[in-house]
Amino acid sequence: MPALDWERILLAWLADSLPLGIVITDTTLVIRACGPWIAQHSGRPMGAIIGQPLHAAFPELEARGMVGHYHEALRGAAIDLPQARIEYLLQFPASIEGLSQMQQAARIAPLRVDGQVVGTLTTITDLSEQVAERAARRRAERDEQFLAQLSTTLADSLDYQSTLDRLARSVVPFLADWCMVEMVGEPGARRVGAVAYDDPRLEATARELHARYAQALEGLGQLSMVLREGKSLLLATIDPEELAASTTDAEQRHLVAALGPASCINVPLRLGETVVGVMILARAAARSHYGPRDLALAEEVARRASAAIANARLYAAAERSRLEAEEALRIRDAFFSIAAHELRTPLTTLLGRVQLLQKWIEQGNPNRERIQRSVQIVVDQAQRLNRMISAMLDISRIRSGRFSIAPTAMDLASLVRRAVDEARATEELHQLTLEVLAEPLLIHGDEARLEQVIQNLIGNAIKYSPAGSRVDVTVERSGTSACLKVRDEGIGIPEGTRELLFRRFYRAENAAQLGVSGLGVGLFVVREIIELHGGTIDVESREGEGSAFTVRLPLSEG
Repeated sequence: MPALDWERILLAWLADSLPLGIVITDTTLVIRACGPWIAQHSGRPMGAIIGQPLHAAFPELEARGMVGHYHEALRGAAIDLPQARIEYLLQFPASIEGLSQMQQAARIAPLRVDGQVVGTLTTITDLSEQVAERAARRRAERDEQFLAQLSTTLADSLDYQSTLDRLARSVVPFLADWCMVEMVGEPGARRVGAVAYDDPRLEATARELHARYAQALEGLGQLSMVLREGKSLLLATIDPEELAASTTDAEQRHLVAALGPASCINVPLRLGETVVGVMILARAAARSHYGPRDLALAEEVARRASAAIANARLYAAAERSRLEAEEALRIRDAFFSIAAHELRTPLTTLLGRVQLLQKWIEQGNPNRERIQRSVQIVVDQAQRLNRMISAMLDISRIRSGRFSIAPTAMDLASLVRRAVDEARATEELHQLTLEVLAEPLLIHGDEARLEQVIQNLIGNAIKYSPAGSRVDVTVERSGTSACLKVRDEGIGIPEGTRELLFRRFYRAENAAQLGVSGLGVGLFVVREIIELHGGTIDVESREGEGSAFTVRLPLSEG
């Protein structure tokens, strides 16, 4: 067995065992030796490296100005090149996922024999793992800082729209070049959302896209799928042609192309288990495309945003309840004030007439005509009080759900004739006309309650009309409905308040200004009666030109 060259064996073992890249050159910078680590990571066999000039084997050294360090080593200096300074010495593929280039620290030192510099010795250490770990820690720290600031920002406002705006603004540009937040409202309700763009010049474009095409962003955001399935969607790369094909018209294509989304994330916003919106994050081509880590961060943003949105909605609901309660208290107090005044008037008249009757009786000087007139006044005021009290009791019954009707077969035309005749008997200041069908107009209704409706409409028409004016009552058949119309030439209803007319305790401003008495409950009860009969009541009016109330009730079948 030949003698072993232990020195050569030791050098080979060191080269194989040390996790370092080793390159040895002579004084002309020709590579005389290298370790297998260099061959492994360069992808070239050692035979293709050894014997090559350094600049020929690794041309990037000269391009990056690194050859000068070798000349320093030949002059006897040892140069340490930390990764933070150079990132890498030799351009090798990344050794771990997530990096585009191996991260290296290097040392270029003189190689001496008997005290003489005979070449250079380069050692290279792969620091990719440490660099990636540091970068991951820094990213995690930045993400935590971002999330903490986001939570603070969202907590600073309990206004619903402001919360959505703050969400969109907070994620730009940290997580996206632009962001759209699209919330789902009740069917038919106004859609609510927010838009933010890192480039102010394009924010108007993003807002226009959101305003005009919020319901047609299927190609970009896959909104319906995210809303339906409640799952996040990562579109790492968006194909411009596919995106253009998904738009609905040329204008939308133009707006989307101007924004230039190259990568997109869509995450659902939830209230409990219910998906109530979608947050769309997009990046332009100049930035890195989204990946799983970005998706995880976006989902955490959505979780915190959902909590803030829930708080904003709760606050908005509480604020609405508070305002409604305050309005209810204001209406109640106003009603009590009006009711006290309205009740005092007939009571004062009643008391005065009763005291006068009492005086006449005590004097023993009764005048039959005066007594009859006073008794009639007492009866009229008592009936007026009874109607007021009945109306207030009806309000109470409606609120408690105990208001009901007892319908039977009846003739509406006959009921209206009787009600108009009774009104004519006591009305001297207005001309009351009636146009009614000669034949019966059969409906299924509560006669007492419908008489209350007719009396209220005729009474209002008289009360809110000047003396000498006309009140026209018409009854006709309209398709499958019986139609009652009461038209007057009175003060009319101010524009914009007709929809309030049937609300409890509501009185039009012009009625109060003209000093016309009333509790503001009659029409509220009238509508309740009509709706219990399956009918409708509408009003047409112009202030100063009178009003026309139309009641439609279903005719009896057969």
